[in-house]
Amino acid sequence: GSSGAATILIKAASPWAAYEKMYRQLLGDDDIVLVAEKRGISGDVVDIRHFPELSTQQTRMLQSIQHPNIVTVHEIYSNKANHHVVYEHMPRSLQEAVGNPYLNRQRLAAIIGQVVEALVHLEKMGLQHDRLSCSCVLLHPSGRVKLSGQEDCRPLSRRKDLVDLGYTMMELMQGYVKEGANLGLDDPEQWDPEVVSFLSATTTASSAAEL
Repeated sequence: GSSGAATILIKAASPWAAYEKMYRQLLGDDDIVLVAEKRGISGDVVDIRHFPELSTQQTRMLQSIQHPNIVTVHEIYSNKANHHVVYEHMPRSLQEAVGNPYLNRQRLAAIIGQVVEALVHLEKMGLQHDRLSCSCVLLHPSGRVKLSGQEDCRPLSRRKDLVDLGYTMMELMQGYVKEGANLGLDDPEQWDPEVVSFLSATTTASSAAEL
């Protein structure tokens, strides 16, 4: 992160002395978080993820990757058997917008543009997200779009994030991705040529910065 980045503390304790559970929430296909409220007067609402194991590498990723388009980590609670990570609250994932008929060029550009910003930041750190999909692109009511799952970032080695970005766009635009299909839309005429051109660029660009 930058020199101004916040230091994320690791506490050898349970988070439940500091936070009160409110409800469980499913984000995307399989990401279950506990939505909780900070005890005391602030009443801040957060998402807490439980990890049966949290490696040194994962912890380092959570502490070092900080960007406006990547979900903010507030604290890490870690003891021998249980690990909990406290993140800012993000109410929904892009999975809920898949195939939405109201998703026009402007909205699509606003979403994908922010995802690309996050990928460019990871590239600058020598990293790739490695499992980009609609499920791990989270949406805030403010319009901010953020990637989750940064704990599993890998050293940058190939174009996988760009391929995944293309398939994420394809699923978002038409509601599905054909298994094993080459990247492409069944009905490209319904989309602005610039959108189709950008989708095509994900198959040829060598980096997110090129997009």
